[in-house]
Amino acid sequence: MKHILIDLDGTLAYYDPDKDYDPTYIGAPIPSTVQFINDLLGIGIEVKIFTARAEDSESIPFINEWVKQNIGRQLEITNVKTKDTVAIIDDRAYNLVRNQGSVYYFGEEMLKQFSKDLEEEFDSIPKIKLIGMKHE
Repeated sequence: MKHILIDLDGTLAYYDPDKDYDPTYIGAPIPSTVQFINDLLGIGIEVKIFTARAEDSESIPFINEWVKQNIGRQLEITNVKTKDTVAIIDDRAYNLVRNQGSVYYFGEEMLKQFSKDLEEEFDSIPKIKLIGMKHE
């Protein structure tokens, strides 16, 4: 099933470099990202938590509990991009122009392209306009 991957540390939860790779510690939720995830789920888009922490099986129960407490439901935890991945939201990623290899647009242009990509990939969802990490 087509889905969006959303990074955990630094994207969904505040990243604390002093607690780097502590499997038992996950920072406080970032409210705009929590809202963004719930908005996507609300219009029928599958969301998965995308984190390097998934390499360590000991981290999974802590992530599951954090997600359940802060998102309100269980989401799949992964560190793998698949053919069904439509987009990756990550504080360490940069966009490239498809098939050109050059870094491109940030800000409003990036949001317009993201919105267009979602409409193309998820034809059953309503048209959305993204502003920041929210849709209207």
